[in-house]
Amino acid sequence: MQGKKIFGRYEILELLGEGGMARVYRARDLHLGREVAVKVLLDSVARDPDLCERFRREARAAATLSHPNIVGVFDFLESPEGIFLIMELVRGEDLRTRLDRSGPLPIPEATRIATKILAALQHAHSHGLIHRDVSARNVLLDESGTVRVSDFGIARAVGDRTLTRTGEMLGSVQYISPEQARGDQAGAQADLYAVGVLLYEMLTGRLPFLAENPVQLALKHVNEEPVPPSHFRPGLPPLLEDGILQALRKDPEERFASAGDMAAFLEKAASGGHVDRTLTRPQAVPPSPAPPRGNREEPQGIRSTPPRRAGMLWWMVGIALLALLAGVLWSVLWPVERVEVPNVVGLSLAAAREQAARSGLELRIQDQRPSEEVPPETILEQRPAPGQKVARGSALYVIVCRGREMVTVPDLTGLTLSRAREEISRLGLVLEEVRESDPEQPPGVVIRQSPGAGGQVTRGTTILVVVSSGPGTKELPDLRGMPRAEAEKVLSDLGFSLVVGGTRPDASLPEDSILEQAPSAGTLLDAGTKVRVILSLGRQGLVAPELIGKSLREAREIAARQGLDLVVDGPAGPEDAVDSQDPAPGQPLAGAEIHVSSHQTAVVPRLQGSTLEQARERLEALGLVLGEVSRAPSADFAPGEIVEQSPAQGIEVPRGSAVDLLVADPAAPTPVVTPGDVQPETPTPSASWVP
Repeated sequence: MQGKKIFGRYEILELLGEGGMARVYRARDLHLGREVAVKVLLDSVARDPDLCERFRREARAAATLSHPNIVGVFDFLESPEGIFLIMELVRGEDLRTRLDRSGPLPIPEATRIATKILAALQHAHSHGLIHRDVSARNVLLDESGTVRVSDFGIARAVGDRTLTRTGEMLGSVQYISPEQARGDQAGAQADLYAVGVLLYEMLTGRLPFLAENPVQLALKHVNEEPVPPSHFRPGLPPLLEDGILQALRKDPEERFASAGDMAAFLEKAASGGHVDRTLTRPQAVPPSPAPPRGNREEPQGIRSTPPRRAGMLWWMVGIALLALLAGVLWSVLWPVERVEVPNVVGLSLAAAREQAARSGLELRIQDQRPSEEVPPETILEQRPAPGQKVARGSALYVIVCRGREMVTVPDLTGLTLSRAREEISRLGLVLEEVRESDPEQPPGVVIRQSPGAGGQVTRGTTILVVVSSGPGTKELPDLRGMPRAEAEKVLSDLGFSLVVGGTRPDASLPEDSILEQAPSAGTLLDAGTKVRVILSLGRQGLVAPELIGKSLREAREIAARQGLDLVVDGPAGPEDAVDSQDPAPGQPLAGAEIHVSSHQTAVVPRLQGSTLEQARERLEALGLVLGEVSRAPSADFAPGEIVEQSPAQGIEVPRGSAVDLLVADPAAPTPVVTPGDVQPETPTPSASWVP
């Protein structure tokens, strides 16, 4: 699909992912100059006319939705090539990726995301559209943190079906409502149930129900009650927990009346404020039995309590008061002994049992978790926390390490590379890819894997996947050094062709060998691509290049381009200029060597006014050395500056020669000079000459 244009307007750029119904591509709207997401129904779905009709009707309805928390639908297109849904491109990540990366979310963040989802649902429900597949995959978080719900209308289009052709639950069975699992008609409360599951997962890091297969999981949604989320996250606000559990009621009538009511409840519950329980749907209360009719009429509007019921009420109140009194007396006469909870985190299970027993507590294993950091049967967490006072004989709940976690290798064949990478990352494994052409699979789809699906490996294991590079797309080998005939055969076998782009002499390769190629080796090319090469003429027409005046570094590069070896006679640095060469420039070459020599002299630079360190660096760069250094006062130079040098500036001397320096130093003694010591015509700044 890459590079393809849909209706001449939407240019496909890359594959973003693939689901059970469609593939999603990033595309460019050539008319408006913006990037969009294009969802293409899979062939297996597009062949079902009933499913396509539902998809068509609901997708058009979804296009009418306009809300800041809903991914916009721009267009719906049909052609013999497929059915396309043009949607807003959201840059960011989905909630599933966020939870896999970060684990349980802070209460304010989880509540914020849930209320934004509910705002989107409220808008859709008010337009008569039910999502039916709210899941962590369908909730997107853009780069600014805005919550966006996607796939409105798509789930509704297939919502009347419970199972796909493979027997798997349609949509995300982890979030499916009981009525959907039973195959009943699902209304707006089904979406609220899914939000309850999402909120449970965002706060605890786990789903309310887990099972080995989709059918068992669906049955748990129908028959089992969830463990209260505070069991996994102590300290959860009680009203917030009540709201989650109400959203997870089996009977839709017992859930919230609307998405707006649920959002208002969650906002107040999370903030610790007072929650008006009238926001929720009241439970049905059976009517009170009518009082027995007697001969005596009672005034209208007044109902007397039957004597038997009133007596029973007073009897129950008396029993409660006696029980309360007994409890007070027991606590006074026989007070409960309280002990301090020890810290058993990090201890082995046996040592923790012993420590708990010494403190008068009973150790109970609440859960077992894998860990790469501690040995098996090590205590990871405990409840109550260390230091708390509890009654002797109370239970001390612990979570125990069960060792390194083994995971089942998923089946990645047929998935896109991005989807496979996402699945591998979710399981804590590492993915390594290699490319291979495959005429049956589009580019970017996994062809095979190792280890195979179903194997048990530890977290961190590398899974090697072979990814299709597309039909006819193959890797270009390195042709350099090959004879032309051999290179033509190699390219022909791969479906490519050779084109000669030029020739040049080269002493290192025989005539008609490949010197250069374009594209470079390793490039993936489509069948029929032409590969341009430069051929060697061998020694034919090979003459010595012009090297005189070039630095030795430049001379080596020039010689190497012609396959020649540069031989330097005598010592020289890489930046020294070539003084002579053999053979001379333009002369035919008998062998593959060119002999060159460099200047062996240097010109003394001007050093007056420089510091001693600066002078040393300049001399060493020219191959000269620092000679004798003497000091004397000077009125013309600052302390530390060079006053005189010997030899003087501009004199050519052999490399390695020493240059003597005189440095200005106010503290140096002034030499006394007599007429006999210094000739009048050659005074120096370091002495005062008196005739």
